[in-house]
Amino acid sequence: MTLDIQLDNLGTVNKNLVTMTINSNKLELWFSYRTIVAFSKNGKTHCIKNQWGPTTGKLLNDICPNKSDRLSEIKFAEELNKLLII
Repeated sequence: MTLDIQLDNLGTVNKNLVTMTINSNKLELWFSYRTIVAFSKNGKTHCIKNQWGPTTGKLLNDICPNKSDRLSEIKFAEELNKLLII
């Protein structure tokens, strides 16, 4: 098994992307400050609706420009939990 973890700063200290690759499976987690606001598993991206402010809003606009595709806080947490629980 090969595990690779990469941290990318997206322009400010408050916008970061963590990419974890295990063998050929890729998981991406976008953070605004300390909060996961989007994730992608093998190309399928999920974003939460912005409930914070303009910094998070700009990041979400970059990741998920179509606001109607964004998930409620509850649905986002459910989807993320399904992904992270083994």
